[in-house]
Amino acid sequence: MKTKSYHHGNLKQALVEAGLTILERDGLAALTLRAVAREAGVSQTAPYSHFTDKRALLATIAQEGFQRLIDYMSCAAKDLPHENARLVAMAKGYVRFATDQPALFRLMFGPEFNDPSEFVELSTTSANSYKMILDSVRRNIEIKDGDQNQTGLFTLAAWSTVHGLACLLVDERTKPEVFHLRDIDSLVDKVVRFLKLE
Repeated sequence: MKTKSYHHGNLKQALVEAGLTILERDGLAALTLRAVAREAGVSQTAPYSHFTDKRALLATIAQEGFQRLIDYMSCAAKDLPHENARLVAMAKGYVRFATDQPALFRLMFGPEFNDPSEFVELSTTSANSYKMILDSVRRNIEIKDGDQNQTGLFTLAAWSTVHGLACLLVDERTKPEVFHLRDIDSLVDKVVRFLKLE
């Protein structure tokens, strides 16, 4: 077995990165503590110093996924002056993340964590990703002098639309070419117009 040296505190992240590699390359069924140890080049018992079982590992990987989703949305909306444009850009970032890392996206929203509160850090990061959307919707409604009581429902409508589109693209149930569009960003642009975001 190959060996690697880790600075203090780096082993857990190395195991998560190994898990992410296995997840995207081989699928969820192949993701085990033993496989992660082998991929990271550590002993088979090493993962147990950070994860009590496979579910704990999967929860940490899903948490990493939500953090990456936040990063995608933040990066897409960075430096845009208008709140309207920021929300549309966040939608593009959301869909881009899903299509870039489909297996991770499926894990995050799959049945493994129907009750994310079972894992506190996962629950917090997941909530933070939703709060990004909620806050942007709230600011858009304020700018348009809309009814703030509708913020929750509008956020649900926006999220449902964008998430649904992401799922359809990840599962290859649709693609931009069907609508004579050049790329996924163009498709997101067209779809979000129905939400009157632009």
